[in-house]
Amino acid sequence: MWIVELALKKGHTFVVLAIAIAMFGIISIIKMPTDIFPVINTSDSQLYLDLSGHVALLYGKPGHHVTERALTSTINGIDRMESSSLSGMSIIKVYLRKGTPIGEAVAMVSSVGTAILRQLPRGISPPFVTQSSATDVPVMQLSLSSDTIPEEKLFDIANNLIRTQLATVQGAITPFPYGGKYRQVMIDLNPIAMRSQALSAYDIMQAVNDQSIVAPTGTAKLGQYECTVVLNNMPDQIKKLNNLPIKTSLTSNQTSAVVLLKDVANVHDGYQPQLNVVNVDGKRSVLLNILKSGDASTLKVVQGVKDILPRLKAMVPPACHIDVVIDQSLFVKECVAEVIREALTAALLTALMMLALLGSWRSTLIVATSIPLAILAAIIGLAVTGQTINSMTLGGLALAVGMLVDDATVEVENVHRNMLHGQRCRDSHPWMVPDRWRCLLWYRPSVSV
Repeated sequence: MWIVELALKKGHTFVVLAIAIAMFGIISIIKMPTDIFPVINTSDSQLYLDLSGHVALLYGKPGHHVTERALTSTINGIDRMESSSLSGMSIIKVYLRKGTPIGEAVAMVSSVGTAILRQLPRGISPPFVTQSSATDVPVMQLSLSSDTIPEEKLFDIANNLIRTQLATVQGAITPFPYGGKYRQVMIDLNPIAMRSQALSAYDIMQAVNDQSIVAPTGTAKLGQYECTVVLNNMPDQIKKLNNLPIKTSLTSNQTSAVVLLKDVANVHDGYQPQLNVVNVDGKRSVLLNILKSGDASTLKVVQGVKDILPRLKAMVPPACHIDVVIDQSLFVKECVAEVIREALTAALLTALMMLALLGSWRSTLIVATSIPLAILAAIIGLAVTGQTINSMTLGGLALAVGMLVDDATVEVENVHRNMLHGQRCRDSHPWMVPDRWRCLLWYRPSVSV
C-alpha cells in the first residue's frame, strides 16, 4: 500500500504525472508507425535465375547444387534453403536465422549469384535478388483500365509512368505490374524462307546483335574545333530493322545478293506472350501492388499515394482510368477508432454508474480519467520498446478496457465502503493521513450477537 500512501501524501506530484502521461501518450500516438501486423524480424532472400531456353528438369540439380554450395560456404546465418525450377526460371529461397543482418545477407547473396555465373550453362542472365518478410502484404492496390487503349499500352503506361511516380512516395515499394502485355519489338521468323536461304534462328539473332551496338567513341580535331564522334548503329525506328543485312549469298548467275531481315522475317511493334491476366469489372486491366518498406507507417504510405493520385490522373491519357481496388488503411483506421470508441464508452458508462450509485463527483472524475490514462501509459510503453500500432496491439488494448472497468468499479466501491464503515476512525484522526488510511483499510466493524 506504499503507493497509495505516497499518492495521498504527494497529490500534486501524481497530478503532474497524469498530465505527463497524457502529453507523452498523445505524442507517442502521433509519432508511432501504424501498421496492419506487428514487425516480424524473420526474413528471407530470394534469388531468381533467368533460364530462358533451358529445360528446368535438365538444369535443376546441377545448377542448384552449385548455387547452394556457394551460398552455404560464404554466407553466415542461413537457417535453411529451398530450391525450385520452372520453365525458364529457377528460384532459390534462403531463410535466415533471427538476428542475422538482413542487408549484409542480401548483398552477399547477390555477389555470390553473380560470381557463379561462369559455372552455370551459357546464356543465363545475372540473378535478381529480392528480400521478403512475413509482413510483406500490399497496403494498397491500383488498377489501370481503359475502353479504347490496348493492353500493351496500358502496361507501358503503368510500368514506365505510374510506377516511377509512385517511387517518390516515402516508404512505398511498387513491384512489377500484373496483367497487361509486355511491349517489345517482335521478329516473326518465316521457316520456309529461312530454309531456302540456309539460315537458322541463331544466325538471325547473331546478325541483329552484331548490328545493333553502340561502339566506343572519341573526339576528332578538325581545325580549331574538337568534335565528338558518335558511332551508334542501333536503329531508331522499327521499320529500319527490316533492312538489316543477314548474309550474302550467290544467285543462279553467280552474282552476290544480300539477304535482308525482311526477306526471312517480319519485324513489328508487338508484345511477348502474356503470362497473367487481370480483369476488373469485366475489363482487362493492369494491377499495381503497393507495399511499405521497413518500419514505415501504413497510413502515411497510403496517404502519400492518395496525394499524388490527382497528378497521376492528369499525366495519363484521358481514356485511362486509375481506381483504388484495395485500401488497407481503412482497416487500420477502423481498428484505431474502435479502441478509442471502446475506451470512451467504457469510461463514460462507468463514470455514470459511479455517479448514480455513489453520488460522488470525485469518484466519477477518477474513473473517467483513469481508464484513458491507463491506455495512454500502455501506448507509451509500446513506443519505448519499438512496437507499432497494429491490429494485434489494438486488440490487446481493447481487451484491457474491460479489465480496467472492472478494477475501477471494484476499487472505488471498496474505498467508499471502507470510508462508510470507518467513520469513527476518521473522526478520531482527522489530520493524520497515513493513520487514517490504515484505519480505513484494516478497520473491521464489530459484530454483536
